[in-house]
Amino acid sequence: QPARIESYGGQKNFASWGGNVIAFGGKFHLYVAEMVGQCGLQTWTTNSQIVHATSDTIDGPFEKEDVAVAPWAHNPQIVHVPSHLRAGGGDLFVLFHIGDGTGSETRDCSKSLRHCAVSPSPSPPPRDGQAPFHTAPSPEGPWTLQHLPFDCNNPAPMLRTDGSWMLICNGGGWVLWSAPELAGPWTIAAKLSRPAASLGAGVHYEDPFLWEDDGGHLHALGHAYNNTTPCDKCDDLLLSVHMFSGDQGRVW
Repeated sequence: QPARIESYGGQKNFASWGGNVIAFGGKFHLYVAEMVGQCGLQTWTTNSQIVHATSDTIDGPFEKEDVAVAPWAHNPQIVHVPSHLRAGGGDLFVLFHIGDGTGSETRDCSKSLRHCAVSPSPSPPPRDGQAPFHTAPSPEGPWTLQHLPFDCNNPAPMLRTDGSWMLICNGGGWVLWSAPELAGPWTIAAKLSRPAASLGAGVHYEDPFLWEDDGGHLHALGHAYNNTTPCDKCDDLLLSVHMFSGDQGRVW
């Protein structure tokens, strides 16, 4: 049986979610959502920040270097834009996420976890219709806040070899956006169908990840769950969903 590897975190009173890794400068750079205040994942809507950690190997362990985006920010996905794809030259690092990192009233769980565990988690701060992201000239920053001209929950970006972009957003269903460059113009390329009939009623998808294989096929992998069945009564757990497209994202 494969051994479990604690790549990041793992210590007492520590919670993280997601995380993407890129290789640059002889290091592997991880960007992961981490809950401040020694709180659990129940506080993700208030306590989540995006941490930058590094390792000499892809499987870690990763050591925390700095905070890339302060609370509130969640669902990080990092993209490295190499210098040859930029008109002005120089590497660019683009960090997609939800929340703009401009401040949040966080909880403190260092003395007691009870109120974090039993009180309902508030809704995330409202989005204003312009999805935030950050850019930096290096993995260490400094990070500059920017916005897309549309809302994008659970962003899943992909940079193509010609410098164009694709981006999946989750808004009750997955929508694929595309643009010739980061600055746009962005247009909707497709709406990914949800095969609810085969998976059962009440199925929801979230937190997608988008990539292109060597044959030019697009793939989207995400978290799937059924919100009609209480978590403590799940007999047949539904955990993930995989979609693919062989025609550049038009049909999935």
